[in-house]
Amino acid sequence: QSDMYKQWERNISNVRSIHPPGSKYYTNAYKYRSKMFRPKTRTAMRNTEAAMTTALFANEDVVAVKSQNQSSPEHLASAAIAKELLQERLTNGSIPWYPLVVGATQDGYTYGSVISHQFWDYRQDELGNVLVDKPDVELVPPENIRIDRAADWRDPINSSPYLIHLMPVYIGDALERMKRIDPKTGQPEWYTFSGEALRAASKEEFDSLRAQRHTPTVDPKNTARTHHDRDFDTVWIHRNFVRKDGVDWMYYTCGTTILLSDPEPVEFAYPHLRYGERPYTMGALAVEAHKVHPDSLAHQGQNLQSIANDIANRRHDNVLLAMDKRYFIRREANIDRDQLFRTVPGGGIETDDPNSDVKVVETNDVTGSAFHEQDRVNADYDDLLGVFNQVTKHPGAQGSTVGGMSLTVSNSDSNTDYTIRTMLMTWVKPTIDQLIRLEQYYESDMNLLAVAADKAELWIKFGVNEITDEMLRHGLTVNVNVGIGATSPERRLNMIMSSTSSINQLPGVAERLNVEEIIKEVYGAVGFQDGARFVLPQEGPTPREQELMAQMEQLERETQG
Repeated sequence: QSDMYKQWERNISNVRSIHPPGSKYYTNAYKYRSKMFRPKTRTAMRNTEAAMTTALFANEDVVAVKSQNQSSPEHLASAAIAKELLQERLTNGSIPWYPLVVGATQDGYTYGSVISHQFWDYRQDELGNVLVDKPDVELVPPENIRIDRAADWRDPINSSPYLIHLMPVYIGDALERMKRIDPKTGQPEWYTFSGEALRAASKEEFDSLRAQRHTPTVDPKNTARTHHDRDFDTVWIHRNFVRKDGVDWMYYTCGTTILLSDPEPVEFAYPHLRYGERPYTMGALAVEAHKVHPDSLAHQGQNLQSIANDIANRRHDNVLLAMDKRYFIRREANIDRDQLFRTVPGGGIETDDPNSDVKVVETNDVTGSAFHEQDRVNADYDDLLGVFNQVTKHPGAQGSTVGGMSLTVSNSDSNTDYTIRTMLMTWVKPTIDQLIRLEQYYESDMNLLAVAADKAELWIKFGVNEITDEMLRHGLTVNVNVGIGATSPERRLNMIMSSTSSINQLPGVAERLNVEEIIKEVYGAVGFQDGARFVLPQEGPTPREQELMAQMEQLERETQG
């Protein structure tokens, strides 16, 4: 995908509010002209980030986990405990979910795609003491992933015949990995090589995209960078997935010349995955049919961003010329040029003949047409990317009225809702689904399990008093609790109340409403993540709990009888 680098570099420049490589503003012709950059792209991206975080973090219970078998108490208990386990991991800092969501939104906005690797991070020291034992999510820069361009655009990660993840690894960490024992095999995870051999095999050249993301001249992962301690040098390790004869294989290499591990089937390396699935997810903010890498929102608005910069800079140049005139000066004229160019109020200029030595070049002040054109470009940009800005609405259009303003806001919210829903369905939900299955297969923290079981009220609600591996691994369905209108608190609150009021009119629904969840959503819509502190807990068992307790008593009587 090196052919996409040029476009990605331009997107990064627009996001960073600097002119992209090759811009006319870097030529000698514009050396002394205005070079302002209007941060339209950055503003739109920050609006998208804000909308995404508002939708996902309005309250803590974003994820809903349901059992595929709603008739079995054990399956229902499995869903409840899985939800509480993931909730604890996402909120107690084990998985830095908030920066991950913001970073994923930035990647999707800039590159068009967001790619992440989900895995269980488990490490021991030489004495066998557990150092790390938790799930994790790693955002992968798109330039470090290699997939086939002919893959199915609906699921490029799993449909590509190969997937290669280029990972910058410190030599010291790579050498430590060669000593680490794999608990499944009892052997070192990687074959043993020297640091010099790894350094020789990793010949990654300067990467202009990484340099553009940081500063125009520095690549932080360049292997040519050296330290006094050579263990701090980076080498490029490849995690390779290759499909051969219907079997997906995974193995590690250093560069393309040193094999670090034997190939093993993915189903053995990652037993929690479904058949044909890889431990990566790939999403986007906008779906584009038949393209593995869809155009990013920064790419879609780049021409309007360029026009906005051009109009602003030309107008600024015009204002400067109107305020500080240019002059025609006769060659070899005896004139004090320093005083002429200084333009000090109340100053004087010495000259032999002011009528012939100097001639003022008059520049007309900029007219209102430049500002009107700027407003129209801004409005086109905002319409394209779903940004509502009252200042840049079309003059004389329907946005000038109260009703028109409301319609404009509604259209903007719909565009933003679409962007959020696309991100949720393509990246957030698949990522959460893999995290849930990681919890089902690898969670062993007894303290965390006890806390989750207490919050899930396993015994009270489901009659389950023991958590087993079999119970955890039942089939589950994951949903993300974000609805249309999530970015507008007023709309969200109105929709919650109106829908609840409407459904409450149906026979037999009132006693089945989950009041606690409604309270969370209502207070979440106005900015409180948890509304439980505003409502006293209910005394005594709920109707659902009474029903379950009656069923248990009936089963006990039948068993005893």
